[in-house]
Amino acid sequence: MDMLKKIIIASRESPLAMWQAEFIKKLISEVQPAIEITIKGFKTQGDILLNESLAAIGGKGLFIKELEHALLERKADLAVHSMKDLPMDIPEEFKLIAISKREDARDAFVSNEYGSLKDMPKGAIVGTSSLRRQSQIKSKYPHLVIEPLRGNLQTRLKRSWPIGRALKGLLDKILTDPRWDLKFIGMQVVIEGLALAAFNAAKQATSDPVYKQMLEYIIRDEARHVTFGINYLTDYVQTLSEEDQIDRAKFALEACTVSRNRLKAYDVWEKYGMDIEYTEAYQKEHIFQTQFQDVLFSRIMPNLKRIGLLTDLSLIHI
Repeated sequence: MDMLKKIIIASRESPLAMWQAEFIKKLISEVQPAIEITIKGFKTQGDILLNESLAAIGGKGLFIKELEHALLERKADLAVHSMKDLPMDIPEEFKLIAISKREDARDAFVSNEYGSLKDMPKGAIVGTSSLRRQSQIKSKYPHLVIEPLRGNLQTRLKRSWPIGRALKGLLDKILTDPRWDLKFIGMQVVIEGLALAAFNAAKQATSDPVYKQMLEYIIRDEARHVTFGINYLTDYVQTLSEEDQIDRAKFALEACTVSRNRLKAYDVWEKYGMDIEYTEAYQKEHIFQTQFQDVLFSRIMPNLKRIGLLTDLSLIHI
């Protein structure tokens, strides 16, 4: 039998798949240096249909159909693919002829906020499309919420954006401070008040009747939370010492300042090469920004006064 002189390797076009194909090419070349090896990339349906879960559109087989067609049509001599992404049943026309030495088999955990799954609080969201990972996470961490996350590693990481340091510091203080009333002030008065401001601004800006009605329902629910916090805190603040009232007032104003400045996404503007001065000036005049500021100072600040935090005395000390 004549020795092969040329081999065409079929591979998906994702960076990881092409790396794997190059790796196999290198291994073959080390034992058969005379063979000319080329890699031909294919975009599969699994790479194209990224808006639905794999289970809903056909499973892992969507990643290899184009590779199988390439082999059947003699456009390629072999295909390289991740073993974990192969379907359980392989058509009889094909053979699994080799498996390369396995690297570290552990899954990678990527997060801007947490060191591991066990550090994530109840209701935190984990993104993965792997049924295996979903079942393992549900079994060991039933308090976590799992959402499908499609795309290769690069596109997945691009979807995350780290929370601003100032806002993260504020939320950490709200959630970790042992004083329960700071949680009420921070979450139910300031944070949910800001949510009300954002929803009201969106409602005023839209002409879509369905979207407007949906926002109205959300606003009613958020308003109920804010009202509960105000009613509960109004009597409680009066029982605090003057020093404690001033401490709470400083915290409330700090929370308002941090939340207002959160709208100035300097890190995002810099990443996308936007002119900082121009963008900041434009945002100041944008209708959403002005509506948001109006609601901020017409609702949150009066609510803080109503609770008894922004008294003349506390403002003098601040």
